[in-house]
Amino acid sequence: MELKSILGLLIAAAIPVVMFALWAEYFRNEASEENDTTGGRDPDEVTAEHLTRIRLAGLISTSLQLVIFLSTGSIREVSPAHSIAGLVVTLAALVAQRVLQIQLEREYYPKDERGSVAQQLFPSGMFWAFAGILIYMGILSGTVFAAAAAVAIFKLEGMSAIGVIGAGGVLGYSLALASNFAISPWLMRKMIPSREVQDPRLIAALSRCFQVGGVAAPEFREISGGAVRSVNAWMTGFPGLQGQLRPVLWLTPRLVEEFQKGDFTREFEAIILHEVAHMKLRHLARRFLLAWAMSLAVLAVMAGSLAVNAYYRSQQSASMLPVFSLAAAAALIWASLRLAQRQARAQELEADSFAVRELGASASGLVSALQKIDAWNAVVEGRKPGEAAPSLGSHPATPDRIAALQPMLEIEKSSAESEKKAA
Repeated sequence: MELKSILGLLIAAAIPVVMFALWAEYFRNEASEENDTTGGRDPDEVTAEHLTRIRLAGLISTSLQLVIFLSTGSIREVSPAHSIAGLVVTLAALVAQRVLQIQLEREYYPKDERGSVAQQLFPSGMFWAFAGILIYMGILSGTVFAAAAAVAIFKLEGMSAIGVIGAGGVLGYSLALASNFAISPWLMRKMIPSREVQDPRLIAALSRCFQVGGVAAPEFREISGGAVRSVNAWMTGFPGLQGQLRPVLWLTPRLVEEFQKGDFTREFEAIILHEVAHMKLRHLARRFLLAWAMSLAVLAVMAGSLAVNAYYRSQQSASMLPVFSLAAAAALIWASLRLAQRQARAQELEADSFAVRELGASASGLVSALQKIDAWNAVVEGRKPGEAAPSLGSHPATPDRIAALQPMLEIEKSSAESEKKAA
């Protein structure tokens, strides 16, 4: 009987994998026919479309696997052997599906960006991401354990003990979250293949932008190869930190290539001044404070939900209050994500305006840069230029950003016309 139920777990876990394998074969045939009939399309656009469809199918398959895992809980609870077997079978199925997905994706990547299946399945970035989680959990658990030790040493009881451990948890969480923000430059150097910018002309242009903003220049790093396929520039790290924690300005290859061509200088400087504006306005610190406050609120509601649930289970009484409390926690998590999104999008608009009004960025240069970057990223993301950002995207839609810059663009045009008349 035990062998039959374990075999049932195996068969159930194999269903999504087999379905994905069958779909992959169908997709190959369909893609081959499309290539024969649509030879005039942009190859990058076709590649982005194929990869989007593959990843969507992989996400559906993974979701189905998790649904099966959750629905077979009663079988896994029969014995420890069933529990271990269920977990191992599910993990094996997820790995098998991921290998199939990677193999299918590699058929549509340029040959120099493919790498091996093993490198894509177990990238070094995954190890360092796990290391970041361990640092976070180590600080949090270490502080809580220290608080628990203080309770034992001073023989505290009742509300005093709960207060000390609760304060330790809040302090530990705050330190852990702050450390994650602070070590992000070091961690991203480990996770993303990159190199320091070497081009003297590019270094001079970048340094000039930070000098205009009156802030210390960060380390300038160019991301290597196809590690990041989108076109972007962004900052990590808290201003003022040094060494491995020194802030970093990250540049994707396409931005560097366009700058080196010589006809993108005005747009490039506007992009970098936008990043300088983020530093001047302390946007990262403000994001940290919001994340800290909202996370503590979520943890408090979740702790209350678990306490309410435990109380009613101990009383063996039925009530809808535990359901409502868990729903409240879920609603608060959703609200936190939405609030973080609104803050991030508002900061992007604020940085655009500050870069033009206070740092001297060209309004027309920034508009041109936004349009070009949006067009380049549209190809990678498989969407149309100007489409709204994803529902939880951190940037406003490009047309919205351009609309916000319109008054400054009109002032710039008026000034240029006045100077032309005066000349």
